[in-house]
Amino acid sequence: MEKSTDGRSGLRLPAACIVLVLAIALAGALGGSIAHGQQGLLGSAAVAVAALTCGLSGVAALALAGLLSGTRWGVHGILAAGFVRFFLPLAVVTASAAVQGPLSRAGLFGYMVIFFLIALVLETLLLVGVLRSDSNPGSVAWRGR
Repeated sequence: MEKSTDGRSGLRLPAACIVLVLAIALAGALGGSIAHGQQGLLGSAAVAVAALTCGLSGVAALALAGLLSGTRWGVHGILAAGFVRFFLPLAVVTASAAVQGPLSRAGLFGYMVIFFLIALVLETLLLVGVLRSDSNPGSVAWRGR
């Protein structure tokens, strides 16, 4: 019985990561075309940087929290995922603000906020789905050990 649960949850996390990547890519394509119409190539580049940054941090956080779910390190995984989710976009925005380059002037901060929120909502919903599929009353996390 444990084997089928492990196999099922092993397929759920990669599927959740793929869904997150596809959703961020779709939002990035839509946002990039809108930004290109308003700001030109620099607007599209700023959207691409924001989508890539938030997508990478979201997938890394989802994978980290999902891999550690059901273990005694499940809570630590969620906390570490939060750190990963916040650190990469914050570092990119901080570097952009320090340089004050063309991407910063094209609105990178605003695009980063939008994609951060999109990735956060999607990642949270997908993580809840992964955790529900992984919840087993006999698992280590439910026994508190």
